[in-house]
Amino acid sequence: MRDKVNVFYYPEMVAAPSTIKKAILLFDEIHFMDRPSFMFGELGGQCGTVGTASPIRQFEAAFRAEGAPVFVHSAPGGPVSGDLLQQIKADVNDPLFMSRFQQGLKVSQSFRDLQIAHGNYGQYGTHEDVARKLISVDLSTDLKGHGNATSLFADPKISHFELSTPAGCAKQLIFEAMVCSAKTNFALGVSTRDGFIPLADAAPYGDLLGAKYARAIGTLRCSENQIQATDLSFAIFDELM
Repeated sequence: MRDKVNVFYYPEMVAAPSTIKKAILLFDEIHFMDRPSFMFGELGGQCGTVGTASPIRQFEAAFRAEGAPVFVHSAPGGPVSGDLLQQIKADVNDPLFMSRFQQGLKVSQSFRDLQIAHGNYGQYGTHEDVARKLISVDLSTDLKGHGNATSLFADPKISHFELSTPAGCAKQLIFEAMVCSAKTNFALGVSTRDGFIPLADAAPYGDLLGAKYARAIGTLRCSENQIQATDLSFAIFDELM
């Protein structure tokens, strides 16, 4: 008898219909989360996300009654702190993670739509105009004088969602990456605790996980680049936890 394959969808509170249909066919259980309400006060400024219940909640019982085990988990709310805060800081201060996040915005429409909500952004135009501004950010240049991404984000002289300046665009790019990191790390924590397999339907998420794995490998001090499989496994486990 095969082991159950239970997946946790983490990019958003609901997946595209095509993703849900494939997941029902392929996996034993499909887990979602409500949209989280994160506040990043400890990283500088009172900004965050607005939480809401996943629309899948209203169909959860109906799915299961028809033999499709679908579950929705409550997402965290309030100020980000503790281990989750440290994980977010490690991600956004990692040049590889940030470059892959920015590249994801550039090459994947699906990924871009998950990070930047469709809408009219006033003087800054549409969501696609906002995306182009974030894609054009030269983060290595903008970070000069700040040291790392979280220091730039905490700079009170740079206003939130001020996309008329390079520094303002860099701050918004960091914010979007922080939100993505927060949801990803929360989902990885739930998956590790409950034995789920993380599921995403946009390729850049795999690149972001790869950046986290690379960072875990980089923390190992192994002579002549000899990495024991057990050491690597525990380093990756520690990074996810």
